[in-house]
Amino acid sequence: MVSEICKKLNGSFCVISGENYLLVDNQGTETGETSFHGTTIRICISSKEISNAQKIISEICSQGENEAKTMRTAFQTASTPSKGLIEHLKYKK
Repeated sequence: MVSEICKKLNGSFCVISGENYLLVDNQGTETGETSFHGTTIRICISSKEISNAQKIISEICSQGENEAKTMRTAFQTASTPSKGLIEHLKYKK
């Protein structure tokens, strides 16, 4: 969910753990090797796109729920926080 939000908001999502990393942005997914002690997550999004965030989150939830319906072991609906966390975010224009 987070990586999809980052992509749609013209941002990026990166997870680094030990010797590997995963970077997801609107250009695709990249994996590789690195040297890091521990685990870290980086989330970058464009503040110019934040006003569209709730619409984008709703679209991603709907897409995910439709995909989940085809999987026997998946949750069928997104959790309430997944659907609306951005509504509680305070930001300045």
